[in-house]
Amino acid sequence: MPSRTALIFWTAVAVAVLLLGGGVATVRRIFAGGTVGDYVALSLTVVGLAAALLVAGRIVSVSARAQRRARRSWRVDAHRIFKRPSRALHLEVLGCPHGLPP
Repeated sequence: MPSRTALIFWTAVAVAVLLLGGGVATVRRIFAGGTVGDYVALSLTVVGLAAALLVAGRIVSVSARAQRRARRSWRVDAHRIFKRPSRALHLEVLGCPHGLPP
């Protein structure tokens, strides 16, 4: 993960943790006889927590997809080069330029 992506990911995680703590405190206030403001604060906390978790989850899924593609690309290249080399590659290894026989 590049440094900018990692920064956004960990910021989203920290925001989610803080909002989760604020949500728990707000729920406790509501159970103790909360006001309308407590319900508004709880709804904003839930929306913010969902958004932060979606951002972090999206970063993880995109990062995993990029790693899978890179691995698959490497496997295809390795298979092409090391497992089934073409006649042109054999000739290049033998010293013939551009796969042309001497």
